Amino acid sequence: MSKMAGKGRGRVLVVDDDPMAVKLLKVGLEREGYTVLGAMGGEEAKGIVQKEGVRSLQCAVIDYRMPVMSGFEFLVWLQTQDASLAAIMVTAESEKSLVEKSLRGGAHDFLEKPIDFRQLLPSVAMAVEKTSRRRYLDETANSAEQLGYVQYSMAQAQTPDDRRRVKICFHPCHQAGGDFVNVFQLDLNRTLVMVADVSGHDLKAAFIGAYFQGVVRGMVHKETPVDEILTFFNDLLLSEWNSRRNEKDGVVEVNTSVSVCSVLFDWQARSLSLINHGLPGPLMIDKLGRGQLVGEQGSPLGWFESRWMSECRMSIGQGGEFLAWTDGLEELAIKQNLNPCSVAYRLLKAVGQKERQVLLEGAEDDILVVRVQLNEKEGEYQTVFWNRYPGDHVVRIDELQAIWERCLIYALEDLDLQRLDDVLLCMREAALNAMEYGCKGRETELFTMEMGVLPEQNILRVRVSDPGAGFNLEPPTSKPGEDDQHLGLMLIRSLSRARVEPGTSSIVMDFVLK
Repeated sequence: MSKMAGKGRGRVLVVDDDPMAVKLLKVGLEREGYTVLGAMGGEEAKGIVQKEGVRSLQCAVIDYRMPVMSGFEFLVWLQTQDASLAAIMVTAESEKSLVEKSLRGGAHDFLEKPIDFRQLLPSVAMAVEKTSRRRYLDETANSAEQLGYVQYSMAQAQTPDDRRRVKICFHPCHQAGGDFVNVFQLDLNRTLVMVADVSGHDLKAAFIGAYFQGVVRGMVHKETPVDEILTFFNDLLLSEWNSRRNEKDGVVEVNTSVSVCSVLFDWQARSLSLINHGLPGPLMIDKLGRGQLVGEQGSPLGWFESRWMSECRMSIGQGGEFLAWTDGLEELAIKQNLNPCSVAYRLLKAVGQKERQVLLEGAEDDILVVRVQLNEKEGEYQTVFWNRYPGDHVVRIDELQAIWERCLIYALEDLDLQRLDDVLLCMREAALNAMEYGCKGRETELFTMEMGVLPEQNILRVRVSDPGAGFNLEPPTSKPGEDDQHLGLMLIRSLSRARVEPGTSSIVMDFVLK
């Protein structure tokens, strides 16, 4: 720990090669309550700083013109020791270039000789205040950084089996954030994944997030059921953080809430149990690439006293993936006019923090995305796009195609542009067919567009599903040009490995990427 300043208004270092100047400044500043350390030149000043500790000083008054080491050279060295220490540069020359150079070097103020104490005293007072303010902010930032490190460490605290199954991208908007994920290996057959987002983007959100993680970890260790954990924390939020009531109508004012999605995977039973309080609906993809939203989006914890929560149980079949994210990822996707799955795929694929920083430029909220592999074998289908569209979107087909193109280029950065044209042409034709023949052009009927990659096979798979009777890829009985539907499907057959899934109204198009 650095030495603390003595009693009074602060410790000031005075550096000048003129002993009379040092003495005058020392007497004048000590009369005002400052503790003054005098140094004859830069080298002596360096020794004082190293002996006393730079954090024991609140201000430095430095003469510009000194032999051996100039005032500017000492200032630059001093900034390397502690950039928060405010310094005042003094010179007998009124040269604009010296002023600019000193300010660029980190000087707080610039005064001319002979020194006028009516100017010096307010400048020193402001420098001391500036140093204190900078150091307070530095300490706050350091605390936030340490909290962020704890959050990151807790997010990465997984068993080897967890790391094989679970991929995480965690990026707080500031040093620490309100998003977090916990992965618990309950036993050989069960894994609990809990994704959460505390309201707000400040340190309060980060501390509540850390507190919530501690509560969850302790209760999971005691084998408390998930619904009881969430009920307990909901009651805690209402009684501790959100206890104030509006005097006019008696309604509880919600100051802090926690959106949380809890998923319990049973690998032996091949099933999952999900409870979602306020997070975007997670997506489950089977091993063939067919996706579906899982469960209902309930209200965040801390909103209502009701203990009601909807638990969704379903089979996870023989493979695929489970995707969950916080609303920060959705906001970033909207800002960049992308699909959340495209952003999630690219972030999870990114190598190193530097690449993720570039991808996350412009993010205004904490980002957290979690991918759970649902089988034991690597190289299964990975989602890059999933969305539903009304059947009356025929007039918007150019807009939809532009979005698909943007998402593919973003997610698959090395995609060949000629192959991209083939993919988009087939997607367009399949979508038009689904809207016109499957949805009958109705706003109330929806079709699904899904895209994903099979890494080991280097294949992009596109699936289009609609509520109609299904696609027919058989050669048309009519003459070419008589049926636009047949022409579109013939085009799909020529540019992709296309097939109709038996018993479904889905067309699957596979494209070899390289």
